[in-house]
Amino acid sequence: MLGGGGERSLAAGRWGPVTASVGIAKVALGAGGAVFFAALMLSTAGVALVPAAHRLAAPVVCPGGTVESVVVRRVSHPVPGETHVSGELMCLDAAGCATRAEVLPTLATLFALSTAVAIALGLLGVGLLLLRGLVAGGSAG
Repeated sequence: MLGGGGERSLAAGRWGPVTASVGIAKVALGAGGAVFFAALMLSTAGVALVPAAHRLAAPVVCPGGTVESVVVRRVSHPVPGETHVSGELMCLDAAGCATRAEVLPTLATLFALSTAVAIALGLLGVGLLLLRGLVAGGSAG
């Protein structure tokens, strides 16, 4: 039940649907890996490049009563030609007292937010591709 090109048809034989399921699983696994990688990069390297991105996590990680959040950047030059840059999220209350937001909850919040954005963009892209295929298919017939 092989076609001329050596591919197995979905309708031909008992292995057709299994082959399609394996293909779908591979695509889903690849897409999941891409979403995980994108979220990981945005939540770690992204905040290293744009420290102000820490503030996106402030509503979740700052304690109640916080009126403002700021990112404190520290730049040091321990030896000539070497620069260390660090940033941390500080939560300010109404009295102006600052508390440092914990690193792990901040990164976890940014990871969750990045995952949601990556999934939304992926679904938007798939939707646009499907719409383009439907429009192109509808206009051809």
